[in-house]
Amino acid sequence: LLTLANLLNEKFTFGYDDHLRDLVGHKDPTTAITAAQALAQIGGKADLEFMKQKLEVITAALKDSSVSRPREEADYLSACKFYFGIALETLKTRTEPIVIPEFTPVREVTAENTDLKSFIPIDGNNVYNAVGLLRTWPEGGPEELWRVDVGKGKSALVEADGRAFTAAEVDGTQWAICLDPRTGKTLWKAVLAGEEGGGNPIASPVIDGDRVYFVPHRPGQEQGLTVVCLQAQDGKEIWRGKEDLERVESCSTPLIVGDVIYCALYSGRNEEFPPLAAANKLTGEILWTAPPTGRRGSGISSPTYQIIEGIPQVIISVYGKPMNEVWGVHAETGELMWRYSPNARYGLIPSPVIVGSRVFICDGIPPFSACLQMHIKDGKIQARQVYRSEKLQCNLYNTIAVLDGAAYGFSNSALQCTSFDTGKLLWSREGKDWASAQHLIIADGLIFALTTFELIMVEATKAGCKVLGRVEHGVDLGYMQQPTMANGKLYIRGEETVVCYNLLKP
Repeated sequence: LLTLANLLNEKFTFGYDDHLRDLVGHKDPTTAITAAQALAQIGGKADLEFMKQKLEVITAALKDSSVSRPREEADYLSACKFYFGIALETLKTRTEPIVIPEFTPVREVTAENTDLKSFIPIDGNNVYNAVGLLRTWPEGGPEELWRVDVGKGKSALVEADGRAFTAAEVDGTQWAICLDPRTGKTLWKAVLAGEEGGGNPIASPVIDGDRVYFVPHRPGQEQGLTVVCLQAQDGKEIWRGKEDLERVESCSTPLIVGDVIYCALYSGRNEEFPPLAAANKLTGEILWTAPPTGRRGSGISSPTYQIIEGIPQVIISVYGKPMNEVWGVHAETGELMWRYSPNARYGLIPSPVIVGSRVFICDGIPPFSACLQMHIKDGKIQARQVYRSEKLQCNLYNTIAVLDGAAYGFSNSALQCTSFDTGKLLWSREGKDWASAQHLIIADGLIFALTTFELIMVEATKAGCKVLGRVEHGVDLGYMQQPTMANGKLYIRGEETVVCYNLLKP
C-alpha cells in the first residue's frame, strides 16, 4: 500500500480519488500521510474537512497505542500533524482562493549611503542602503580602514551618528563597546554583565536616537540575561529589563517600532513561557507578552514587522510541543493571529523576511524553506502557504536577501538565486566557497558573501552568478556572523576581531 501510495503521489493520481481517500484512513501513519499528500493534488474542497477528521483518528490511535516511550509517541504525533499540515496547505491553495491584501511598506531601500541602526532590518530583508560602491577591487582587495581586537563574541556592528557599536566578553565581563568608525579606536566601554552573565554576547545592538540597546549573555546557548538601554554618547545606563525582560533570547536582535521594543524571550525549562514581550523603549516597562499557548519561549531568529490592511504584526519563531512554529502576533495587543509549523529543530535560526504581503521563512535543520501569503479573515491576519521546498534556500544561518523579485541565499553547499514569486531555481553556484554555513548581504546591486576564508563580491542578477572580486579577510570567524554595511563601509565580526573595509569609489 505504501508503494502504491508513493506511485500515486508521484505520477498516477488522475482518477484515483476514492482509492486515495481509503488510503488516507489507513492505520499505518506513513501510508496515510503519503496518500493525503497525493489527494491534496487532485481532491476537492470537501476533502479539507475529510483529511482533518482522518488526522484526528490517526493521532487518537497513536495516543492509545502501546508506544514504548513518550518521546517516540511525541515524534509520531509531530510527524503526523506536520505532514498532514503540508497536505492541507496544498489543498487549501488549490480549492480556497484568497484576496491578496494591501500592505504598508515598513522600510524603503534607498540609493544612498546611510547609517545602520539594526543589522537585521525591520522587515528582515538583508538589502542595505548604498550607492557608488566599487564594482572592481584592486589586487589585494578593497581598502582596509582598520582591524582591531575587541574581545570574544558574535555581536555584529551597527553604526549611527559617527559611532559604531558591538558587544564582547573580556576576562569574564561582558562589555558594550563604542568605536570610532573611521579609525576603530574605542570611544567608550560600559559593563553589561559580570558574574551574573556567562559566555560571549551574541545579539547585536540596536540604535534608536540617542539610545543603544544590548542583550548580554547568560550560561546556556540561547539564554539571554536581559535587555540593557544605554546612552549612545557615553554609555551611561538608562534602564535594565526586569521581570519577563530578564529572560531575553541571547541570539535574537530586539525589534524597535515607534515607542515599543519587542524582545524574543527564552525559557530553558519545560514550562509554559511567553515567546515575545513588548516594552516601552524609554523605560523598559512591559506592555504585554504574547500567550505561551503550551510553548516554551522563542526560537533563535530575530522578530520582524509587517503591516497588512492597516493591521501591524510581529513575526516570531516559537519553540514548542509537539512542533516548533512560526507565529504572527498583533503588534499592539500581543494577540496570536496565525501559526505555521515548519518543524525546524531549533525554531528558526534565519529571521523571517517580509516582501510585500508575503513572509519567507527557512532553516537548515532539517532543511526547508517556505513562502507564506498573508490575507485577512474575520478582521485578522492569516497565513497561507504559497510554496515550500526541502532543497532550495534551506539556509542554516543566513537570512536571505530579496531584490527585484529574486531571492539570494544558500542551500545544499550552493549559492542560490530563486524566484520569490514561485520559488523556482533561477541559478545555482556550487563549490567549496559555499560548502558550509555562509552569509550574504546585498547593497547597491551587489552581493557581499562571507565565507570561511574570503569576502566575495558577486553581481546580484537573475541571469547568473558573476564573481566580481574576492579578498582573504584573515579573520577567525568560528560560527559566522553576517557582515554589515553602513555609510559605504563593510564590517566583518570574527571571534575576537573586527575588520572594516571601505567599499566606496575614490
